[in-house]
Amino acid sequence: MPDSDSLPLIITVEEAATALRVSRSTVWRWCQDGTFVSAFKIGRNWRIRRTELETIIEQNLPAFEDKG
Repeated sequence: MPDSDSLPLIITVEEAATALRVSRSTVWRWCQDGTFVSAFKIGRNWRIRRTELETIIEQNLPAFEDKG
């Protein structure tokens, strides 16, 4: 994952997908279904707050650590 300090405050679907190592369509779906609560559209493009991405990673990190 890119260093979170290198990401802008507002990130694109592409940047979120890269950081999470999932497809763009998965992030796009999460924007639509409310998984990313603060996601918003500019024109036809979704944007996500970097802080929300970091929160989702932190909330789900223990689940990954338990499996490893």
